[in-house]
Amino acid sequence: PNQVADLFRTGSLDIGGIYSPAFFPDQIRKPEYKMGVTYGMKEGFATQLMFTVIPKSHPADSDLIHAFINHSLDAGVQGRMAADVLNGPVNSKAVIPAESRAFVPSPKQIAEKAILHDDKALAVVQPAWIKRYTEIFAA
Repeated sequence: PNQVADLFRTGSLDIGGIYSPAFFPDQIRKPEYKMGVTYGMKEGFATQLMFTVIPKSHPADSDLIHAFINHSLDAGVQGRMAADVLNGPVNSKAVIPAESRAFVPSPKQIAEKAILHDDKALAVVQPAWIKRYTEIFAA
């Protein structure tokens, strides 16, 4: 990601591939890198769920773990976390800080435009895609 960001900064690259803003947390906020994010496409934008898990054999206090998860799902916390990690919030009442709104999809944008891809369906076709792309780019 740092090499891609420097290509933008030096003017060697005008358009890049599909990357999450989270790959460029420092650079995307700096105007000299000329990087941006687009969530307003009529087709929508791809998204992937992130999870919080509790291993079955965890050694910690279950009440404390659940309290932490509940706290992390709070609307205020979700807004701040979204701004810090540049990922959209899961709480539909989260408020993204103004300085991060250009880089983080809002709950409204997520509800209206996010397209959640199916990891299991992609796993089925992945080997064929890899073979196809390897053949194309090796030619």
